[in-house]
Amino acid sequence: MRSVLIFVRRKADADRLARAVTRGGVEATSIHADRSQEERVAALEGFRRGQFPVLIATDVAARGLDVNGISHVINFDVPHSHEDYIHRAGRTARAGAVGEVITFVSPTRRGA
Repeated sequence: MRSVLIFVRRKADADRLARAVTRGGVEATSIHADRSQEERVAALEGFRRGQFPVLIATDVAARGLDVNGISHVINFDVPHSHEDYIHRAGRTARAGAVGEVITFVSPTRRGA
């Protein structure tokens, strides 16, 4: 996995997961509405350059992101709708590229 975009529902979860991934030895950052515009731009540019191979984002913050070369999209939280799933999954298919989408589902969320 060289360029991973992880989706979560809540802003606090994005920050918490970015810290956990970084503690695990992989540089990660987050992007969400509570970060300043300057912080969002820096996170996105760091992700594009490969400084952060993992970007954790909320759906709202990820709208309109244009990043080529995303190898994996991970749905840490199940998308609310099939349109959200398609929007997320499409991040790996920019300019005809191919990638993988992984969705985490627990037994309690399976029927939701």
